[in-house]
Amino acid sequence: MVAGAWAGGVGFAYCFPTPAWPASLGSLLLALSVLGLARWEGAGFNTAGKVATGLFLLACSLGGAASWSCQVETLEGWPLLEYRSHGAERRPPIWIAGEVQESRYDTSGETSRHELILRPDYWATAPLAAAKPAPGKPGPAGPGDPGNRPEPDWRPVRPPTGRVLLLVTMPGGGQANEPLPGDLDLLPGDRVEVLVELRRPDGDGNPGEFSYAGYLARRRILALGYVSPDLVRVAGKFTKTPGPSTRTRILRLAVHLREEWLERAGRGLPRSSRAVLSGLLVGDRRQMDQKTEEVFRRSGLSHLLSVSGLHVGLVAALLFQLAAALGWRAGIAKTLMLLGAGVYVLLCGASPSAVRAATMVGLQMAVGEERRVDRRQVWAAAGLAMLAKDPLLLHDLGFQLSFAATGGILFWYEGFRGKLAGWHRQLSGRAGQALAVTICAQLATLPFIWSAFGEFPTYGIVSNLLIAPGMGVLLSIALARALLAVVPGVDFLLQPLLDLTLRALLAWLGFIANCPAGVIHLPPLSLPALVIVAMAAGELGGMMAARGRRPFPHLPPGGGQRPGRRVSVGLTLLALATSLPTWAGSSRYLHVYFLDVGQGDAALLIPPGRRSPGMIVDTGPAYSSSRLIAAARCLTGGAGVDTVILSHAHDDHTGGLASLLATGKVKKVWIGPDGREEPGVAANSFLQVVHLAHEAGATVNRLEAGDRVNWPSGLSVVCCSPSKKDQPANGNEDSLVLIFRYGRVQLLFTGDVPVHGQRALVATREFREALEEQPAIRVVKVPHHGGRSAWWPAFYTTYYQPDLALVSVGRNPFGHPARELGEELGRRTVLVRTDQQGCLQLLTDGQRLQAVVWPPDLLGLRRIRPRPVWPPRAAEPGRQVRSTG
Repeated sequence: MVAGAWAGGVGFAYCFPTPAWPASLGSLLLALSVLGLARWEGAGFNTAGKVATGLFLLACSLGGAASWSCQVETLEGWPLLEYRSHGAERRPPIWIAGEVQESRYDTSGETSRHELILRPDYWATAPLAAAKPAPGKPGPAGPGDPGNRPEPDWRPVRPPTGRVLLLVTMPGGGQANEPLPGDLDLLPGDRVEVLVELRRPDGDGNPGEFSYAGYLARRRILALGYVSPDLVRVAGKFTKTPGPSTRTRILRLAVHLREEWLERAGRGLPRSSRAVLSGLLVGDRRQMDQKTEEVFRRSGLSHLLSVSGLHVGLVAALLFQLAAALGWRAGIAKTLMLLGAGVYVLLCGASPSAVRAATMVGLQMAVGEERRVDRRQVWAAAGLAMLAKDPLLLHDLGFQLSFAATGGILFWYEGFRGKLAGWHRQLSGRAGQALAVTICAQLATLPFIWSAFGEFPTYGIVSNLLIAPGMGVLLSIALARALLAVVPGVDFLLQPLLDLTLRALLAWLGFIANCPAGVIHLPPLSLPALVIVAMAAGELGGMMAARGRRPFPHLPPGGGQRPGRRVSVGLTLLALATSLPTWAGSSRYLHVYFLDVGQGDAALLIPPGRRSPGMIVDTGPAYSSSRLIAAARCLTGGAGVDTVILSHAHDDHTGGLASLLATGKVKKVWIGPDGREEPGVAANSFLQVVHLAHEAGATVNRLEAGDRVNWPSGLSVVCCSPSKKDQPANGNEDSLVLIFRYGRVQLLFTGDVPVHGQRALVATREFREALEEQPAIRVVKVPHHGGRSAWWPAFYTTYYQPDLALVSVGRNPFGHPARELGEELGRRTVLVRTDQQGCLQLLTDGQRLQAVVWPPDLLGLRRIRPRPVWPPRAAEPGRQVRSTG
């Protein structure tokens, strides 16, 4: 209960802004509750005891909230945050000097790159800062005579809490497996100086989107940068650095041991087998291709590629059995098991799930088996200890899955095993035990897997049942091969055995992954729905395990069940109450989302009606296709997208089409009149689009000026340009200009139409008719990401006069959006930029419009909250608002 109260406080602070002052209030309540509990001792579970227990748990909750707030406020005080580029806004590069904490060589993609995690302790803005090393840091600063250059203005980074992820690539990208310069073969403890433009990680500007920035921030990585090797200067190798810390020495030793183990274990194996072996042994996926990862995902065994309690438990069990076989005493065997588990966790990078398993092993050893301590209390104590040290772990998916699976096994295993044994005699032995463990773990992790991935592997239980023995054999052979590699003849026997085990494992996974209906796609879960599913899973597990041990044996019989059930019912009713208004009102509204996809365009329109398939206007660049798919799935409630409209055939508007077609739900693709299939068409034409659509079984339709399309929901669209008789230019001039109508609300999509295209647009009959309608609200998507080539002030002041203007833009080298566009439109209308304010969401019934943006958090650690931008609360000074009279 204490661990749950602390975790609840951490979760509350994540969802709602919470200052750090609750720590003092929590301390006061803690003192009062301790006094009350002391007086309550031996008096039974009376009213005073209940009040004291409640105060104690409340104090723990406040302590968790305060610890989370303190951690976040400390990270938000990192001085280099103000020098990060964000979106299209660029900041000048700075020099940073610091210690390498992690170094990885990644060859999994088409190009090779070196990933360095650096903790800066000095920085400087002057470009000549590389002339000399940072203060007190030995080592060369690079070629040339530093004596003829001015002294750099190095300044300390205080507090040095943040880290930087440096992605070092060869000039021009480099080829796969192409080595980087030898002096960049760095290890923890080495010091480097680098000139880099710090960036805020992208990827959290859309509702329900996975926050890559938050994932990095939980690892204390607050900025990233792309650099070439010539801008990285080694300021001091570890051997030259005076007084290295013990932690640094341990990290370097762990890196050496891991590389040596993987090299010995994978010697003589094919490259693909070595990549799988590295993933299974230490969770290293850098050399694994996406196809193999997809096989693990579809078979429900992705958790094997992240070191978890299964790995740590197998290593500990192997070491314990080895000590027992050698005839060592129990105390020595337990010590060996504990040390081996700790070393293995270090080799694997100390992931939350591995640390959880090692912590539970250590706590169980500390209290001693003879005391018969309830393992569930050890599980809770391990979680409390980890959250007290780092409260940000609560939002780490690995932490959630690890503790959920372990908790499900500890709380429900006894009851499930009894139920299975009662159903069939064959399930009373080891088979029933393994099945009970698998079912408990799958049921406990279902809410988190559903929320994070939106799918459930159909054959996950079967594959997990058969994989545990295989993993034990694999780890045993890998350990034996690494330890006995120097013994003549042993490696000759172990190498083919290991290769055969890997091939059998991959063959089994491939069979499971290719079975029909291998993955069940589930609708996305909102926070209230997640609570409901979690409560339902808990109740189901509790009912199935009703004959097991009571979860809180220290309470009177029945005393621990009624409060827990009341809490479950209360949370479920609260979740239903918060969800009903959304479910009831969403069926009659048109939802429009201008998505944040970086430097590109993508808008999702969801017609009125429950679970209606969506419509996409442009699909953004290819590098944001995963974000587009995730947003479409989340916002349509799993219904997906059945219609795609492409304004023109440029990569920043069509790059995500292939991924959308791969979902199998797209039925229609609409393109402009130059969508010709004849050979010899320019490379940026719709030829490739037509080919992809036909391969996916989607029909291709063409739009031209004057065409109108009506949907049963009341939504309609009219195409204003271009005309089929226009000379195709295969560029921005070919952009479809579309006006969507829903009641008295107009949405103008302009593609990348340039200024001369806008001049021609205002003269068309369709555009003039749209102006004559006098809609209540006009929304425009500013053409060409706000670039100067598409900036014609008269279009916004004389002709269309929008109420709301949207610039879809991301990081780019073109200077988009133009400064004068932002200044002029900002005075005349409500201007939204996706790179700064995230996704723009419109909600309309055809008469009124509500608009909110989803601005990314500074670090990505706080829950994103929508901010309303329309209707405006009051006219700002200097802004001219169009009359809708």
